[in-house]
Amino acid sequence: MRVAYINTVCGFSSTGKITQLLASNNNIESKIYYGRKSYDGNLNTFKFNNLVGNSVHALSTFIIDNHGYMSGFETEILIKDLKKFDPDIVHLHNLHGFYLHVGKLFEYLKQSRAKVVWTFHDCWPFTGHCAYYDWIGCDKWKTKCFNCPAYLSYPPTFNKLNVNKNYERKRMTFTSLPNLTLVTPSNWLKTQISMSFLKDINTKVINNGIDLSVYHPVLLNGVNSNQKQIIAVASYWTKQKGFDDLVLFSKLLADDEHLTVIGLNKKQFKAFDNKVTCIQRTSNQSELVEFYSKANFFINFTYEDNFPTVNLEALACGCPVITYNTGGSAEMLTDSTGFIVEKGDFKHALSIIRSNPKINRNDCVKQASLYSRDKMINDYISLYYEVLK
Repeated sequence: MRVAYINTVCGFSSTGKITQLLASNNNIESKIYYGRKSYDGNLNTFKFNNLVGNSVHALSTFIIDNHGYMSGFETEILIKDLKKFDPDIVHLHNLHGFYLHVGKLFEYLKQSRAKVVWTFHDCWPFTGHCAYYDWIGCDKWKTKCFNCPAYLSYPPTFNKLNVNKNYERKRMTFTSLPNLTLVTPSNWLKTQISMSFLKDINTKVINNGIDLSVYHPVLLNGVNSNQKQIIAVASYWTKQKGFDDLVLFSKLLADDEHLTVIGLNKKQFKAFDNKVTCIQRTSNQSELVEFYSKANFFINFTYEDNFPTVNLEALACGCPVITYNTGGSAEMLTDSTGFIVEKGDFKHALSIIRSNPKINRNDCVKQASLYSRDKMINDYISLYYEVLK
């Protein structure tokens, strides 16, 4: 079985790591096609765009909101190599990110013998512009996008006049394949698709998984048991990820409560006082495991998310989660492993922390075991065989 993977990046960020992981399976012959960053591993890869092409695409997006319909020459290079590789399955991931002309790609896919699997990591494929709309409360995408309230959000544009045009050409492009199967990491996103112009396309849920050989409780010496340890983690912090809420929450902490925030830039350090330990983004998984393991609670005040693996990482280390009911953020939680609070209800979050709820940390670990990396891989391989029948 030959599988071609197409994603913005390879081996970098959550989507790039998932793509790399799937392509590493020994049961398939794989090739990863990507258009940004660099990859120095030993997988079979092909980078078909470059910094100049990415920059032109980004500039076009900013000026006329042409995102996803630029980089035509680079996409033809991709298609030429795809024809040589002749995959049985083309597995699409993020098609946005200033690197690809989706119209040209789908014209090739319509003529190809390959079956197509497309994993949605956000909502961009069925909106006229944005990747998420939860944080702004917009539901225009259900019928027709216009006068976009999120035009300055990713992918940012100065011109919101083409939002309806983008919506219509995405609808025409993405509903044109008879051999397409959609995958979502969360039930929430599957429900969103069922209300979009993609509602008639077969959609399956395959949850994101984590490496349980890395994320598990560790014994720590010198932990101050008299102080409540709270942790928040993100790859980067924005308003949509809950940064502003986190700052407000930190102002309400008592003397015996301490917050550690990981993923901040140095400018964001200034927003917090001495009750908060500020740490920049880290790729050191062992360090993350130690922070999760010593924390009493993990908080996730995200306003937009699909199926956040940070929640799973915390659970796997025995740390219960407090989160907003945003996207799929609460889907992996049970009554004995986490708590849901209303957006901005910091007093409720603190009342949970201060009430010393009887959480069995082993229950958290057991719940996380349902979302292993191996299960995710096996679910995808089973899907490949299913679509090839």
